[in-house]
Amino acid sequence: MRIPAILLIAGLLAAGCGGSERVETKAASPQAVGASGEPLQTAAPADVVVYTASWCGWCQKTLAWLDERGVPYENRDIEVDPKNRQELIAKSGGTGIPLVLIGGTQIQGFAPDQMAELLDR
Repeated sequence: MRIPAILLIAGLLAAGCGGSERVETKAASPQAVGASGEPLQTAAPADVVVYTASWCGWCQKTLAWLDERGVPYENRDIEVDPKNRQELIAKSGGTGIPLVLIGGTQIQGFAPDQMAELLDR
């Protein structure tokens, strides 16, 4: 299920974007399947972390890809919380987004084939 952008913006405003930490977690749907069409064997939501920004088109594509497959993840918006930006820099050495961490493995950018391969393990 995709949330319209206006609702996401309203949620950010209501959450007080100023300094509170905001981490979004998505739950897996029962129909979650990998690239091979077989059900995903996903673990805890913390196993997939995505560093994003609301204005980043590739970030939105990455989140939509995960949502379509019912993959649970934590969305760490680097503009909502400065700690998320610092974590991104510490992990990747830069500020390029999206950065996807799957079981500790880093994927830079929107890379559905790499994500599917790691998720299918």
